[in-house]
Amino acid sequence: MWPPQITVIELQTSLELGTFETEAEAAACLVFAGLRHDQVEICANVPLMAIGSE
Repeated sequence: MWPPQITVIELQTSLELGTFETEAEAAACLVFAGLRHDQVEICANVPLMAIGSE
C-alpha cells in the first residue's frame, strides 16, 4: 500500500504548496506560509481520519 499523501493548495493562487505524509507536516506548511485553513484546500489520497488508525 502507498503511504498517505496530503497536498496543500493555496486557493488564491492555485499554487501547490507541497505534498506531505502526515497532517502535522501539512499543518507546519500552513504555519510556515502564514496561511489559515480557510485559505487552502487540503487534498488527501485517503480519508484523513484513517491516517492515524493504521
